[in-house]
Amino acid sequence: SLLSETKKSNMSPLTTSDLKTQPRSPCHYSRINDIAFPEGYADVFATCSMNDIRVWNSRTGVELLRINVQGVECYCITFMKDGGSIVSGWSDGKIRAFGPQSGAELYSINDAHQGGVTALACTSDNERLISGGEDGQVRVWKVTKQSRVMIASMKEHKCKSWLLVFVHICCSRWYPPPATVNDIRVRANDSECVSASS
Repeated sequence: SLLSETKKSNMSPLTTSDLKTQPRSPCHYSRINDIAFPEGYADVFATCSMNDIRVWNSRTGVELLRINVQGVECYCITFMKDGGSIVSGWSDGKIRAFGPQSGAELYSINDAHQGGVTALACTSDNERLISGGEDGQVRVWKVTKQSRVMIASMKEHKCKSWLLVFVHICCSRWYPPPATVNDIRVRANDSECVSASS
């Protein structure tokens, strides 16, 4: 038997009699940006990349679910602590939540950040979501079944180096872009979080 591979990294056995394929070994065709396990459960995990999120069986390596969002890149993912949703951050500045078994979109937060949403964390009570973005901001969202409301926004992540000011003949100034937030961790008692940037 022969194996065929597509441009999107899907390998399939190819029968020579009828030239039909049966997908066997799918994988992301672009870099993997993040990986997440549900709280206290190691049998499945999720990965994210260009255009999609995939949920995998960690024992067998079998892809269980694929969530496609065309034309955007998923930068980060996390499972809510109760396992009821996969929350994801995207290059279009949106936060999207999906059902972990169905893949159905549960909600989205438009314009969560200017540029992409690059880091996510949630509190143990499943009532707050913390996001970080390319804009250097960290935001706290109150999440309920009916609504998602921003309750705090902080812009603490500046450029890696000190603020540079160039004075030209016309006295214009140049300020470097903010540092991208790339990780957020929440304290066990949900009272604080810490974020990192690059």
